[in-house]
Amino acid sequence: MKLKNFAYALTIGGAFAFASCQTGAVKEYPLTTQADSTSYAIGVGMGKNLENAPGVGKLNADIIAAAFKSSLNKGESKLTEEESQAVIRAFFTAQQELVKTENIEKGKKYLEENKTKEGVITTESGLQYKVVKKGDGAIPASTDKVKVHYTGRLLPDANNPEGKVFDSSIERGEPIEFDVTGVIPGWTEALQLMPVGSEFKVYIPSELAYGERGAGGDIAPNSTLVFDIQLLDIVTK
Repeated sequence: MKLKNFAYALTIGGAFAFASCQTGAVKEYPLTTQADSTSYAIGVGMGKNLENAPGVGKLNADIIAAAFKSSLNKGESKLTEEESQAVIRAFFTAQQELVKTENIEKGKKYLEENKTKEGVITTESGLQYKVVKKGDGAIPASTDKVKVHYTGRLLPDANNPEGKVFDSSIERGEPIEFDVTGVIPGWTEALQLMPVGSEFKVYIPSELAYGERGAGGDIAPNSTLVFDIQLLDIVTK
């Protein structure tokens, strides 16, 4: 999430958003009026906006709720608006840097262990792959366009032992076509190792994936990614 969105979220619905991130029982409110429903909708929207924010679980929902209520009632504030924005930026910038470092270390550890597993091949770039099925078709060149099926996962964790799926053409039921050089470097390299008809499991270090910028809400900065790739066809040669 971009830092500029934090301030907006906190200004109009921070108490609702962060309360939703805390564990424990949640008080139920009947939505009997339009104002009640609108209040709930703000909470849902802000919760979704901030659910993947780095460090959000460290924040104190009670303090946020108290400050939010005081602000609505035009009560005395311990921080000016400018000071509040500076505090928010500093906190989330620090948390984002921490996530970057943690993901680098997590990826290195995973790949170091993975390269010793049976069938896993490591290339000079650091890309790792395992041949699940080897096809007998042509191998794409960098100038080709290909048709593939794939599933992309994050690294395994306690909640997702197989790795959380962040994208899958297989789940959508529709393969995708693209230029071999029109994707992340790890994909470009892997595709040029695959004969048509092959299925590879590909392990892509962050520098060959989305790097420090990450991608979307699921792929955090410096994430190592795992893809199941089926090369269906070379569309153009």
